[in-house]
Amino acid sequence: RRIEPLSDFERAFTEPADFLDALARRDEEIAHAWSILCVKPKLLPHLEKYGACWEDMEWALHEVPTKDLVPAVEEPANFLEALSNKRVGEGIRRFVIARLRPGMEPLLPEGLPWLDARWALEAIETLKELTDFLES
Repeated sequence: RRIEPLSDFERAFTEPADFLDALARRDEEIAHAWSILCVKPKLLPHLEKYGACWEDMEWALHEVPTKDLVPAVEEPANFLEALSNKRVGEGIRRFVIARLRPGMEPLLPEGLPWLDARWALEAIETLKELTDFLES
């Protein structure tokens, strides 16, 4: 991710508020990363209800289109509820995997970190298999 021209990046030091405001209007990759950071303080108080931590939620949000993150800022509880009820999309799939962590992580063999298990769960082909496991 590059911020060009250099004068735009220099604005971070001379006009930090303007620089931050402009991040949402940069190219899609930068705007998306900025949107995820903006929703963090809104979503954090609601994640415990779903058994998700920010590390996994952030990973899931990378697959949610930027335009779909707007409701997360305005109504975070409704955003998470809607996300938990959807059954299609890679962001939804990752959210389900994030929700599996509290039940699975304590059962992992010693020395096997959650990130490795998360990688293995991504290999499960259908969202239904993951949601069935979550709901059991």
